[in-house]
Amino acid sequence: DVYKRQHYGFHGTRQISIRTSSVEQIQAIMTMMRSSMPGQIADRKVMSVDDLSQPKDDLPPTDGIRFYLEGPVRVIVRPSGTEPKVKCYLEVVTSTHSEANLILDQVESAMKKLLIR
Repeated sequence: DVYKRQHYGFHGTRQISIRTSSVEQIQAIMTMMRSSMPGQIADRKVMSVDDLSQPKDDLPPTDGIRFYLEGPVRVIVRPSGTEPKVKCYLEVVTSTHSEANLILDQVESAMKKLLIR
């Protein structure tokens, strides 16, 4: 399974943070993400979702959600451990730097719309 998820090319990454006014708002965002997971993000099909509070791999449980999108694109959403914000980590593998940045821009915009309601 790990072998199937290995990809070669340019790896682009980005982090976005959504500041909230309270811990309750963070919990509401995480609950919303778990209860109404999107079928698409930035016009890319969500291929699989891992709820990291119930990990399927050997990692310890943590409050987070991992989305695998077609592309390959990976998005991880989790609460900050030190500040009232939700962090979102974006990763893409493409053949060029410019293509990676374009995809990251699209996914970043979609995630902000999804998380800021």
